[in-house]
Amino acid sequence: MFDQIKNYFKSLILFITGLTLSIFLVIITSPVIFSFLIKPLELSKMSGISNSQIMNNFLIILNYLVNPLIRNLNLPNFTQSPEGLNHFYDVKNLFFINNLVLVIGLVISIILIKKTNNKKRWLTLRQSIHLFSFLPLLLAGLLVFFDFNQIFITFHKILFHNSNWIFNPDKDPVITIMPEDFFKVEVILFVVIFLVILLCFNCFLHFKIKKELLLNNSMDITISR
Repeated sequence: MFDQIKNYFKSLILFITGLTLSIFLVIITSPVIFSFLIKPLELSKMSGISNSQIMNNFLIILNYLVNPLIRNLNLPNFTQSPEGLNHFYDVKNLFFINNLVLVIGLVISIILIKKTNNKKRWLTLRQSIHLFSFLPLLLAGLLVFFDFNQIFITFHKILFHNSNWIFNPDKDPVITIMPEDFFKVEVILFVVIFLVILLCFNCFLHFKIKKELLLNNSMDITISR
């Protein structure tokens, strides 16, 4: 019983590590995604500034969010309200927490994997990972069957304790270059990356289990001789 609980705990650590890694990868690849969406989403028309200026402002925002050493957010083409700045600061803190959990999770995951040294433990670990795999599939199902706007609103209400995330275009015109469709693409990308990470880890576990079986068979053959 204790071993089973311990294996579920290991699986939870690996799952959280995969989750935070997926978020990290979505964040660092967002400039590429954003650059491809500027023209299709007609962001220049929406914001009244050029495509190059839009990209520049996006990179300034992203750099502020991911770099803990940057304390102030100053956008060259947009005015900013105190509420808008507070929201970006809240997002910055969430990014920092995600990256911190990722680093800690990677260290713990490496230690756990090194200490897992027999077929039974690998099998239990794989079964536990399968149980957690339904979560990204559940999110994918929500994206298909429910209105993304409602999911987007619910997500913000859960993560943020205030209403600063509700931007007024008159006070925070930066919202005109960050439409809902961009975030929808990012969420889809997150689901895909997360599923790929879980698939890769499942393949890794399959390899380790197969390796243990071959090792045990060879030892049995040696003993029988």
